[in-house]
Amino acid sequence: RQSTGAQAGAFLDRFGARLPDADVNVLRELASIPRKGFLGRKLAVLRHHARSGRGIVRNLALLLRA
Repeated sequence: RQSTGAQAGAFLDRFGARLPDADVNVLRELASIPRKGFLGRKLAVLRHHARSGRGIVRNLALLLRA
């Protein structure tokens, strides 16, 4: 969790000025995940990672890891 958040923050710092606003918003959300509580992490994952094309098992695994 922390490494993903740190990577997102570092990427945002380095390339944020060149990215579209939608991508910047996703990176900000990812960077903030380590500071969120249990429910906040789960909601962030659902908002930005869970996709219908991935299948229920993969989406559940994402939620469990968050």
